[in-house]
Amino acid sequence: MIVDNGVNSIAIGSFDGIHIAHQKLIREVDAVVVIEHSRGKLTPGFKRSWYCKKPIYIFMLNLIRDMSSKEFVDSLKKDFPNLKKILWGTISLSVGIKWGMLIV
Repeated sequence: MIVDNGVNSIAIGSFDGIHIAHQKLIREVDAVVVIEHSRGKLTPGFKRSWYCKKPIYIFMLNLIRDMSSKEFVDSLKKDFPNLKKILWGTISLSVGIKWGMLIV
Protein backbone atom coordinates (compact mmCIF):
# COMPACT_ATOMS: atom_id res chain seq x y z
CA MET A 1 0.00 0.00 0.00
CA ILE A 2 1.18 3.47 -0.90
CA VAL A 3 0.21 6.39 1.29
CA ASP A 4 0.95 9.83 -0.14
CA ASN A 5 -0.90 12.65 1.58
CA GLY A 6 0.54 15.24 -0.81
CA VAL A 7 -1.32 13.95 -3.87
CA ASN A 8 -4.65 15.63 -4.62
CA SER A 9 -4.89 14.69 -8.29
CA ILE A 10 -3.63 11.83 -10.46
CA ALA A 11 -3.44 10.92 -14.12
CA ILE A 12 -4.11 7.25 -14.69
CA GLY A 13 -3.21 5.05 -17.66
CA SER A 14 -0.59 2.79 -19.16
CA PHE A 15 1.60 5.69 -20.35
CA ASP A 16 3.51 3.31 -22.61
CA GLY A 17 5.26 6.29 -24.18
CA ILE A 18 5.28 9.75 -22.64
CA HIS A 19 4.18 11.58 -25.80
CA ILE A 20 2.82 15.14 -26.15
CA ALA A 21 -0.77 14.20 -25.22
CA HIS A 22 0.47 12.37 -22.11
CA GLN A 23 2.60 15.38 -21.17
CA LYS A 24 -0.44 17.67 -21.42
CA LEU A 25 -2.45 15.36 -19.15
CA ILE A 26 0.42 14.99 -16.67
CA ARG A 27 0.84 18.79 -16.35
CA GLU A 28 -2.66 18.94 -14.83
CA VAL A 29 -1.98 16.59 -11.88
CA ASP A 30 0.23 15.98 -8.85
CA ALA A 31 1.22 12.39 -9.70
CA VAL A 32 0.93 9.64 -12.31
CA VAL A 33 -0.56 6.18 -11.74
CA VAL A 34 0.71 3.70 -14.32
CA ILE A 35 -1.29 0.54 -14.95
CA GLU A 36 1.48 -1.88 -15.90
CA HIS A 37 0.66 -4.82 -18.14
CA SER A 38 2.83 -7.46 -19.76
CA ARG A 39 2.35 -6.36 -23.38
CA GLY A 40 5.13 -4.62 -25.28
CA LYS A 41 5.68 -0.99 -24.44
CA LEU A 42 7.56 1.93 -25.89
CA THR A 43 8.84 2.93 -22.46
CA PRO A 44 8.84 -0.02 -20.03
CA GLY A 45 8.51 0.05 -16.25
CA PHE A 46 10.50 2.55 -14.23
CA LYS A 47 11.98 4.10 -17.40
CA ARG A 48 8.82 6.22 -17.64
CA SER A 49 10.23 8.28 -14.76
CA TRP A 50 13.03 9.41 -17.08
CA TYR A 51 10.44 11.40 -19.07
CA CYS A 52 8.16 12.60 -16.30
CA LYS A 53 8.98 15.04 -13.50
CA LYS A 54 5.92 14.04 -11.43
CA PRO A 55 5.95 11.10 -9.00
CA ILE A 56 5.00 7.83 -10.71
CA TYR A 57 3.21 4.99 -8.92
CA ILE A 58 3.02 1.64 -10.72
CA PHE A 59 0.03 -0.68 -10.24
CA MET A 60 0.23 -4.17 -11.74
CA LEU A 61 -2.80 -4.93 -13.91
CA ASN A 62 -2.93 -8.58 -12.84
CA LEU A 63 -3.42 -7.45 -9.21
CA ILE A 64 -6.25 -4.99 -9.90
CA ARG A 65 -8.05 -6.38 -12.96
CA ASP A 66 -10.75 -8.15 -10.94
CA MET A 67 -11.67 -5.05 -8.94
CA SER A 68 -14.87 -3.18 -9.73
CA SER A 69 -14.40 0.49 -10.61
CA LYS A 70 -15.71 1.44 -7.15
CA GLU A 71 -13.26 -0.94 -5.45
CA PHE A 72 -10.40 0.49 -7.51
CA VAL A 73 -11.29 4.12 -6.72
CA ASP A 74 -11.67 3.19 -3.03
CA SER A 75 -8.22 1.60 -3.18
CA LEU A 76 -6.77 4.75 -4.75
CA LYS A 77 -8.39 6.85 -2.01
CA LYS A 78 -6.63 4.71 0.61
CA ASP A 79 -3.29 5.13 -1.18
CA PHE A 80 -3.86 8.86 -1.70
CA PRO A 81 -6.02 10.05 1.26
CA ASN A 82 -6.35 13.61 -0.11
CA LEU A 83 -7.28 12.51 -3.64
CA LYS A 84 -9.84 14.82 -5.23
CA LYS A 85 -9.41 14.36 -8.99
CA ILE A 86 -8.57 11.49 -11.37
CA LEU A 87 -7.79 12.28 -15.02
CA TRP A 88 -7.40 9.90 -17.95
CA GLY A 89 -7.31 10.11 -21.70
CA THR A 90 -8.04 7.89 -24.66
CA ILE A 91 -6.79 8.22 -28.20
CA SER A 92 -8.83 7.08 -31.17
CA LEU A 93 -7.97 7.59 -34.83
CA SER A 94 -11.62 8.32 -35.61
CA VAL A 95 -12.34 10.62 -32.65
CA GLY A 96 -8.95 11.98 -31.63
CA ILE A 97 -7.99 12.56 -28.02
CA LYS A 98 -10.73 12.46 -25.40
CA TRP A 99 -10.17 13.34 -21.76
CA GLY A 100 -12.06 12.10 -18.75
CA MET A 101 -12.19 13.37 -15.20
CA LEU A 102 -13.61 11.92 -12.01
CA ILE A 103 -14.04 14.07 -8.92
CA VAL A 104 -13.75 11.88 -5.82
